[in-house]
This record gives sequence, C-alpha cells and structure tokens, in this order.
Amino acid sequence: MSVNSVARRPIPLAWRVAIAVATCSTLGCCLWALWADVTGYDDINASFSAAIAGVLPVAAWLVLAVIGLVKYERWWLAGLLVPVIISSTLALTWAGIPGRIGWAVSRGDMERAAAACDTLDTSKLGVPRQRVEIGVYTFHHIERETKGACDFHLLRDYPSIQRGFLYLPHGERRNGEYDHTYIPLGDFWYFYHL
Repeated sequence: MSVNSVARRPIPLAWRVAIAVATCSTLGCCLWALWADVTGYDDINASFSAAIAGVLPVAAWLVLAVIGLVKYERWWLAGLLVPVIISSTLALTWAGIPGRIGWAVSRGDMERAAAACDTLDTSKLGVPRQRVEIGVYTFHHIERETKGACDFHLLRDYPSIQRGFLYLPHGERRNGEYDHTYIPLGDFWYFYHL
C-alpha cells in the first residue's frame, strides 16, 4: 500500500441493507412505469409519476454510492444495479417495447371486441359503463363509428386526455387530424392520443 492510499474497509451490513432498499425501491418504480406502458400503450403521465416517485430512492442510492466509493472495497458489485435498472427501463420505454408487448398480448381480444363493437358500444346506454376490460386494457367507453370503425377510449385521464385504439376495417388511413396523433399498429389498427 502506498503512503497516499486510503485503506478501504469491508462493506458493513447496514450499507448493504440500505443499498438493497434503494435498489428494490428503484426497481419497483421502474416496473410501475413499464407496466403503465404495457397497460396504456404509451402512458406518459404514469411514467412521469413513477419517475417522481423514484427520485427519493435514486437520491438515497446516490449518497450510498458516494459513501461506498470512498469507504468500501468492491462496493460496485451491489451499488451499480440502480443505473442498470434505470438505463434498461429508459431504453425499453423509448423503444416502445412495453406498449408493443401489451398490444401483442391483447390483439386477439381487441379483434374480437372490434367484431362485436355494436354490442359493446357504450354510447347507446343512458349512462356509459365506467370500465370495460379487454386484454390488458381498461376502457372508459367504446363507440361504433361510421363505416364499421370502432373507437376504444382508454380509461386513463379521460376526458381531459383522450387516448385509445381505433379500428378502421375498410383500409382508411389516419394521419394526425386536429390535435390527435395516430400511430399505426398494423392491419386496421391505430393507437391515438391527444
């Protein structure tokens, strides 16, 4: 050991427990954001809420990582899981993979629901149903539109932010109109949001 080097101690149990709690809390927030994208295709509000909730465990992790870097040898074995978790979550979210997984899991149910759109049409009821569950999605209401189209309005943030799926069986194409953005999902399906 050189004269200038600082002797590092083994990692105490208290630091390991604290870093485990910070890591598990961060993982929970990241899983929350991923699940929100699976069940809402692209749920920016839930992802934002998960990020806000994740600030405290990430701040705790940062303090613990600095302490580990200065004081403990081999701290990084447990200490670097948080950046891996966060970067993996960001990469998956930015690539749209959770939303595509939710769509792939629910597509068959959505096809059947679109075929039965007339019976599911909640706009014909005096009081619309509050929840219609199809696949991994929960809808506020479903409407039959002209030319056999079927509009599925997601429950999230309704009516302030409209998000959902649109089925257009006659090959009609939708690009952005008014303030809606349409994302083609293949065949006759679109995801839209305001």
